[in-house]
Amino acid sequence: MNRAESRLVPGMPLWMAGLGMCLGVWLAREQWLYSVVLVACLVLAIWPVEATLGTYAFLLPFDSVTRFGSSPDGRTLTFYLGALTAVVLLGVGLSSQRLKFPPRISKYWLAFVGWGVLTVFWALDEGAVLKELPTVLGLAGLYLVAVCFQISKQQLSRIAFLTVAGGVAASLFSIEKFFAGVSTIEARSSLIAGTQQADPNIFAASLVIPLALAVAEAGSTKNVSRKIMMLLASAIITLAILLTMSRGALLALIVMGAIYAYRLKLKRWAVVWFAVLGAGFCALPSLFFLRLQSALATGGAGRLDIWVAGLSALKHFALQGAGLGNFDVAYRQYAGFAPIFRGYNRAAHNIYLQIAVEFGITGAALLFMAIRGHLREFQCTQALQSNARSNPLVLACETMTAGMLVSAFFVGLLWEKSFWMVWILCAVSIRATRASSAPVAIRA
Repeated sequence: MNRAESRLVPGMPLWMAGLGMCLGVWLAREQWLYSVVLVACLVLAIWPVEATLGTYAFLLPFDSVTRFGSSPDGRTLTFYLGALTAVVLLGVGLSSQRLKFPPRISKYWLAFVGWGVLTVFWALDEGAVLKELPTVLGLAGLYLVAVCFQISKQQLSRIAFLTVAGGVAASLFSIEKFFAGVSTIEARSSLIAGTQQADPNIFAASLVIPLALAVAEAGSTKNVSRKIMMLLASAIITLAILLTMSRGALLALIVMGAIYAYRLKLKRWAVVWFAVLGAGFCALPSLFFLRLQSALATGGAGRLDIWVAGLSALKHFALQGAGLGNFDVAYRQYAGFAPIFRGYNRAAHNIYLQIAVEFGITGAALLFMAIRGHLREFQCTQALQSNARSNPLVLACETMTAGMLVSAFFVGLLWEKSFWMVWILCAVSIRATRASSAPVAIRA
C-alpha cells in the first residue's frame, strides 16, 4: 500500500490494532459470524476501493441470481452493494481529497438520465416511470461517484483482476451446470441457482467485460505465466458465452476479435482468437447451429416483428417519447402492425429502439453523443501511446464498448448494471492513463 493509500482512513494504525485485538478474541471464542464481519471490515479499511467497486465488478455476472425474495422485481445483492460502493467512494474521496470534477463525457450520460426522469411528466404510464426510478437513479449515482473518484493505477489493476475472476467463476459455474444437465427451458446454458436463473442473452453480455479485460492483458503482457492465465480465462469465458447460444453475443465476439486484430496489429492474434472460437464450437450441441440456421426464418425469435411494430410506435412518439419504462405500454397500441402478431406486452429487445420510443429524439441524440464522445476519447488516448499494448485497460475498454453495443442491439441492456459498468471503466481507465504515462497492467 503506497503512502497516498495509507492516508485513506485517518488513524488507520490505531484502528487496525483495535480490530486485530477483537478478531483474536472472537476467533479464540469461536464466534465465527463476528469474525467474518470483522475481517470484512478490515478488508474495507485497508482496500476500500477494491473491496467495494472490485467486489461489485466481481459479482456483476451473478446479478440475476442474487435476487432477494421470490418476486422478479426484488432487489439484488449488487443493488445494495452498488449503494455501499457509492457511499464508501464518496466518503473516502471527501476525506482524502480524491474527488475530481467529472469528465466531460459524463455530462451526456447525466443529461440522458435527467431527461429520462423528466419524462414522468408526460409518460403514458407514470407508474412505469416510478417503478424504474430506483434502478435508474442508483446506476446514475454510482456512475457519477465512480467517475469523479481518482482511482490509482494499482487500484484499477486490482479491480480489473477481480472483474476477470468474477467472469471466470460465473463461467465455470454455468459450464458445470450445463454439462450436468441443468439448462433453461430452451436447453441453453445460463447462470442457474435454485429457482433463479439469468436470461442467457443478458448473462452472455455481462461476460463481455471480463473477456475484454482478459484478452487485452493476454495480448499485451510479456509475463509468460500471466499470459497463460489470461488466455485460459479467455477460453473459459468464451466457452460460457457460446454455450448460452446467444446469436447477438456471437456477433459481439466476432466484432471484438476484429478490433483486437486491428489494434494489436498482429494477424496471429486474430488467428488465435478465431481458433478459440472454433474450438468452442466443437463443444457446442447441435441446437446452437439449429438456432443459427433458423435465425432468419424465425425473425430472430420474433424480434423483427417486434421491431416493425416498435417503429410504428416511434412515428408517434419520436418527438417527446412515451416515457421511461413505457416501451411496452406504447407497443400495446401498435402491436397489430407487426407482420406476425407477437403479443401485447413485449420488450424492445433493442436499446436503440427502446430509447427512441421512450425518450424521443432528445434521448436518442444524447445517447449518440455519449457513445461518440467515448469513441473520440479512445482515439485521443491511443494517439498518446506508442502502441495499443502500452495500456491493456484502454484497449479492453474500447473492445468491451463495441461488444456491449453490439449485444445491446438484440437484448434490452439499458438498465443492466454491466452496461453501466462499461462506461465507469472507460472513464476511470482513460483518466488514469492520462494522469500517468506508465503502462497499466492487470494484476492480482
